[in-house]
Amino acid sequence: MGKRYGDGTAAVTALTGIDLEIGAGERLVVQGPPGGGKTTLLRLLGGLERPTEGRVLLDGVDLGSLGDRALTRLRARRIGFVPRRPVLVATLTVQQNVEAALVPLGLKGAHRRRTAAEVLDAVGLADLRSAPPGRLDPEQRQRAALARALAKDPAVLLADDPTGDLPAPDRAPVMSHLHHAWRDRGLTLVLVTHDTAVTSSARRVGTLRGGRLALDARRTATR
Repeated sequence: MGKRYGDGTAAVTALTGIDLEIGAGERLVVQGPPGGGKTTLLRLLGGLERPTEGRVLLDGVDLGSLGDRALTRLRARRIGFVPRRPVLVATLTVQQNVEAALVPLGLKGAHRRRTAAEVLDAVGLADLRSAPPGRLDPEQRQRAALARALAKDPAVLLADDPTGDLPAPDRAPVMSHLHHAWRDRGLTLVLVTHDTAVTSSARRVGTLRGGRLALDARRTATR
């Protein structure tokens, strides 16, 4: 699999020669220098971009072969995404921001409210459900973004360096909730991080440099 932007002499290769298989329920941690292709890899795995060579398969479905509408439906139901800098709608409460992720699934209002409340409780934000996003500190915003991604019960969770902008003392709670979500829900997690504590304890680590991925399997870590 590969991804190239532009054409001719102006073309820029973001990823090349990616040969990667991620098993259901597996956790893959990806590290690497800025500009190495980490975010591009997540966007390809999440169907937010299409590869210029090769394929991305999710349970045998070629994401690149789907039309825009079908791909949007699949992302809404199967894939959760936690960005480095989450965007929450300022005019909605924290709970309403989480509920918004469930609207494309066609769930009724009561179901949406109950599900949103449950995931906010799971990430320790039950007391802030009715608060506007402006009341949240950066670490709480990341937990709200995680709740929003988990609300639809995805099969795959993609996290793009969710602690990259947080001071060291605030990183552990976010990583702890990510770990528990992966362990308790049985989802597949691909996590981009610069946190050496995470990479040192991960069972499978990938390093992206210059658009090329090298995998390092670790045998000691468990759920």
